[in-house]
Amino acid sequence: MLASPPATFPSQSHFPTGSPIHVPPANRAHLTFRGTRLLTGLILGFAGAVLVAFGALAVPNAADRAATDPGLVSALGVLAPFLVILGIVHLVAGYGVARDRSWGFTLGLWSVAFGTLAIVAGLVFAVSGRDAFAITNPAPSGPREGLAILLWTLTWYAIAAAGLQRVIAGRGRG
Repeated sequence: MLASPPATFPSQSHFPTGSPIHVPPANRAHLTFRGTRLLTGLILGFAGAVLVAFGALAVPNAADRAATDPGLVSALGVLAPFLVILGIVHLVAGYGVARDRSWGFTLGLWSVAFGTLAIVAGLVFAVSGRDAFAITNPAPSGPREGLAILLWTLTWYAIAAAGLQRVIAGRGRG
């Protein structure tokens, strides 16, 4: 009978045992929801930039069109600093969410809540005929995009809220 010599293999110490990449349980949610966090952070950052631009640029420039709707222009003039502050808070929350900071999720939830409240208030104004976006085009036959813009923004807030809820619930599962 022909006997073959036993096969020799390199020592087992050269090969890693277990999974090639070990991720501690605390960091799994960080890696799993990275795309959701980044999208949510971008949405909050974009909403913040729009709020800052609307509060700091559009409202003061609309003051010369006060003859169109003086009550609405004066109300927006009072609200402009609050819109700028809300926009800055959105930008900070977007950064915190994208960088996976625990304070970012709390601030993000509050930003979404106050942003949604502001959008719903804008929707009430737009439906009642006091469209804040119509100040730039006061013609009665002009386009009334305000309602569409507000509904579009409300949809983005719903997506941001769903993203925040998904990441927070995923962290709870560990």
